[in-house]
Amino acid sequence: MGNEEIDSQHKGMFGLLNNLHELVQEGRSGKRIVEIIEEVRQYAKRHFTCEEALMTVCGYPQLNEHKKAHEEFVSRIDQISKNAEKSEDDTAFELSFI
Repeated sequence: MGNEEIDSQHKGMFGLLNNLHELVQEGRSGKRIVEIIEEVRQYAKRHFTCEEALMTVCGYPQLNEHKKAHEEFVSRIDQISKNAEKSEDDTAFELSFI
């Protein structure tokens, strides 16, 4: 993106998602996957708040569309998090759609 803070946050998010993907690929399940899903959820919310504030300051013309994409991502992660806490069986499948 060219913004050091945002780029660093993107790297952090992809690091968490890659870690989660590796655990799923290894066939691991349980508490650690639920914890990482929660980390992704919290990280995404913080990052999106920061990114949207920067977009507002810069007058980004597609801010509303971008916010909607952020809301949909957080909503999806919220649902996966709730489902993972109840039953881990479908978590790997759901994560494939992030």
